[in-house]
Amino acid sequence: MILDRVPERALIELRGRTWRARTSDRTIAQIAQLRNGVYSKADHLIVRPEDRPVFIERHLRRLEAMRREGAVEPLGEGRFAIPPDYVHRALSADQARHGPADVEVRVLDVRPLHLQTSARGVTWLDKVAGGFEPDPGAGAMADEARRLGQERAEIRKGWGIGDGSKLTDKDMLALWTMEIETQFKKLGKGEKLVVKAEEGQLFSGVYNDRVHMGGRTYAAVESRTVVTLAPWRAGLEACRGQGLTGVLQAGQVEFRFGERGRCVGLEL
Repeated sequence: MILDRVPERALIELRGRTWRARTSDRTIAQIAQLRNGVYSKADHLIVRPEDRPVFIERHLRRLEAMRREGAVEPLGEGRFAIPPDYVHRALSADQARHGPADVEVRVLDVRPLHLQTSARGVTWLDKVAGGFEPDPGAGAMADEARRLGQERAEIRKGWGIGDGSKLTDKDMLALWTMEIETQFKKLGKGEKLVVKAEEGQLFSGVYNDRVHMGGRTYAAVESRTVVTLAPWRAGLEACRGQGLTGVLQAGQVEFRFGERGRCVGLEL
């Protein structure tokens, strides 16, 4: 996970985990296996013609990094010889470069703790109360979370959601529905359709705002008739008010702005 896509003061969890083979490395190996042990942009398009250029470019950058590690052999003109044990070689290179364990970052809630008490939607405090997240444990932050959790319980009671500190699935659904209705009404202003970006489908409009829904942050891209919600990233803030075109692929969005290409300040 790239932390520059996480809002400041968001609640996150850090865990160490053993390195695993990357999806991109598996894709490279699969394509090379079907193309006589060679990977290139052309080979990728032959095997997976639906993949967009920016997606293929990420694989080429990965291979350039693995070339420097000696895991693949360059053949020139963007072509690489991929050995049968490439996935193992790439994994070993990651372990040698970064250590035996990777740090896994999980966003618990994009809102800081003190803003979760009155949030009209599902928060991390609610998930703890509902048993969907473990008790915060011991320490100053855990004590603060329990105190704010009690405040949150009182506010939920005022909304008629939750009796006591325990939340049911029905209560969680009520909070989720409240958040969706509030955000969609705000974004659509009662006139425009609000949709989430779908895998592989192009969307366009003007980036004017970001919104929090369901524990995630989205960029609201507004056209004349539709508001499209796409995964937000910090670099977009330099591009507010600009027209863009985007496409969601493998959970990531490639944005392009106007006729000049990418907006200055947007980090992919």
